[in-house]
Amino acid sequence: VWKKNDADHRTGELSHRGPVLLQYFGSQTGLMRWYPGRPAWRSPLNFDPRERPWYVVAASGPKKVVLVLDRSGSMNTGTRWADTVLAAKTVLDTLTVYDWVNVVLFSSEAESLECFGQRLVRATPANVMKLTGYIESELPKGGTNFGTGLELAFDMLDANTDVGCNPLILFMTDGKDTIDKDGSQNEELVRTRNERHGGAVKVFAYGVSKEASDDAPERIARAASGVYQKIVDSANLKSVMSQYYQYLARGAEQTYSFS
Repeated sequence: VWKKNDADHRTGELSHRGPVLLQYFGSQTGLMRWYPGRPAWRSPLNFDPRERPWYVVAASGPKKVVLVLDRSGSMNTGTRWADTVLAAKTVLDTLTVYDWVNVVLFSSEAESLECFGQRLVRATPANVMKLTGYIESELPKGGTNFGTGLELAFDMLDANTDVGCNPLILFMTDGKDTIDKDGSQNEELVRTRNERHGGAVKVFAYGVSKEASDDAPERIARAASGVYQKIVDSANLKSVMSQYYQYLARGAEQTYSFS
């Protein structure tokens, strides 16, 4: 039935706009159809349409994304920092010019790329390249204060309320806060700051090691109607990082159009 409806749509029998000349289709399970077909084209073994910008923007709509990355000394353990950098780059690579973005790095204090400051910038290739270079140039050091990173992230969203997009914070850590050990203070921080946005900000938290402590980042995510997930190894990293926009797609009630 799906194949017949798809074919009828392309030929104009189910479309008021006439025949479809070009079409990409990607499903939540990773299935892709490309019209018109190209028999000689074979996708790479690691190709996943759900990671392509055209899928992400159609599935989740335009977004305001603040990546909050734990850059404390404990992230030097094993591949924690390397996995965090790869995870952040995976997200940045899916963004398009319809999205707005910035990056916060935190340890004992929080900081962002100096030339962007607290502004969210369009996710153009040039801006994404600057943010990627910024992340790649940094090394873990210092203590761990979740609150300072979250405060700066909300400051960025507060300063860009005129941008009508889904506001998101993607928070990555090994789960060890030396200030708020049980996560209760940061949970209250997120809930209070989110009230200024009418509760619209969603926080997705990620533990970047098998040993990551779950309780504190999970409480942060729950406080903003988000989800906590653990990245157990780099093999499942892309799959885990893609689920934030699949979550948005399942919960989306608004239809977006782009021109």
